[in-house]
Amino acid sequence: MMVDVNKLKGKIYEAGMTIPGLARRMNISPSTLYRKLERNGEGLLVKDVDKIISIVDISDDDITPIFFTQLVA
Repeated sequence: MMVDVNKLKGKIYEAGMTIPGLARRMNISPSTLYRKLERNGEGLLVKDVDKIISIVDISDDDITPIFFTQLVA
């Protein structure tokens, strides 16, 4: 799964949250969430994505562009 981390961070900030604040709501440490977001979100599990979508209230239209991107060289 390739995540557009910049778009995700934008949605988090639009929701009035921070990465550490989101991590606390996910019941994980901020450093764990930062680590999961490294390398285009390769460390995120499906359950993490589900929690993020729910907590940040990401719309259906934004899910695919954020969480299922492909990098083109």
